[in-house]
Formats: sequence, C-alpha cells, structure tokens
Amino acid sequence: MPLQALAVARGQAYGLTAVQFLALTVCVLAHWQLDARFGAAGAAWASLSREPVLLLGSLLLLRRGDRRTARVDPAVTTPA
Repeated sequence: MPLQALAVARGQAYGLTAVQFLALTVCVLAHWQLDARFGAAGAAWASLSREPVLLLGSLLLLRRGDRRTARVDPAVTTPA
C-alpha cells in the first residue's frame, strides 16, 4: 500500500506497526465471526475488513506526523 510506504519513508514505522496490529486484530475477529456463519463469502469479507483499517490508520498517522522525529534541538540550530 503506497500510504504505508510513505509512512515508513517519513520515519513512522513504529506507528505503522501499531496500525497493522490493529488491522490484524480486526481481521482475525472478523474471520472468527463470519467464516462459520457465511462460508466463503464471509471469509472474503473478513479478509477485506483489514483494508479500511489500514487506510484510515495510515491517513491518521500521516496527518498526525511523527512527534519523536519532528523535534529540533535548539543547540544544533542556534549559531554559536
């Protein structure tokens, strides 16, 4: 997914790991609920359930920015 690659390029790999873990949790829970009830169609929908989570999570992560790498040390930028 291009948004995930952008998040990694911007130094937000740690936050992206949390988003992917959330998507995994949603997918496993959806499979647990839908596979037995709806068969192959339920499995297909459960597999697709992670995509909106990844999309929204990546967008929120990119919008928020990475506060850990965005800090600027004033001693480095201030002339001596």
